[in-house]
Amino acid sequence: MLHVTRVGLTVRGQLPRHALEQHLPASLDSLGQQLAKQIDDYVKQNDLGYYPALDFFRQTDGVDSYLLDAVDQVVQIAVTMTKDEVMRILTPVFSSVRVESILSMVYAIPTIRPGQKNAQQQLALHYIPDIVKFELFVTMLQRREAEPGSETGAKKIAWRWLKDAFEDMEVTSARLITVKS
Repeated sequence: MLHVTRVGLTVRGQLPRHALEQHLPASLDSLGQQLAKQIDDYVKQNDLGYYPALDFFRQTDGVDSYLLDAVDQVVQIAVTMTKDEVMRILTPVFSSVRVESILSMVYAIPTIRPGQKNAQQQLALHYIPDIVKFELFVTMLQRREAEPGSETGAKKIAWRWLKDAFEDMEVTSARLITVKS
């Protein structure tokens, strides 16, 4: 008898820039640098002690709207690429794969602080929308019932199969999902 083992995985990955840039009219570095310059200028002019999340600048005129639109477009491409790659790669490996959510880390509050050494350069890297965090659920059919630790096997399999699709990738968590019979 086969048993269903369902595992939830959280993955953080950096998409290859060349793959993203082939869909764009300008380089990702240029986008990140322009955003970082305008945000750094705004933070200095307004004497903020931190760099706000990107969404903050949708309510101010501290950043040109075309840059925010460009980020949103790149994020859409990154999300689509991520979902397509994950499904293409993992569908033959697991019994089922469902991508639950994909978030771009460009929208997170930067960990860089004004006054830090090379703050603007670090900020430019943060504002390149090539890092995503995604949640997915995978199902495996196994001969034995799922036991604590079964999620480790799914984590290793997912990492092994996905690692070449990203510049850098880490499966940050894996949890066994209880299936009621």
